[in-house]
Amino acid sequence: GTTNYTGSSDSKSSCIIHLNNGNLLYLREVDCCLALVCILREENFDRQHLLDYNIKVFKDALQQIFSVSDRPASSFVSTP
Repeated sequence: GTTNYTGSSDSKSSCIIHLNNGNLLYLREVDCCLALVCILREENFDRQHLLDYNIKVFKDALQQIFSVSDRPASSFVSTP
C-alpha cells in the first residue's frame, strides 16, 4: 500500500494508508494524547468531509467531558 501523511503541530495531523485489499486506514489526531483510526473502503473516502465533521463533534464532546471533570466537586452541589 501507499501512505500519505500531513503532519503539523496542530490537532489536524493525519495519515492515510491505502491497503492492498481496497481498504484504507485514516488516522487523525484528536489531541496530543489521542488519535482516531478509521478503517473504510477507498470508494467511500470521497466523503472525507463527513469523517472530519464527525471527528470534530467527537473532539468537542470530549472537551466538554473533560472540562466538567476538571471542575471542583463543590460546583456540582446546589444549596437550597
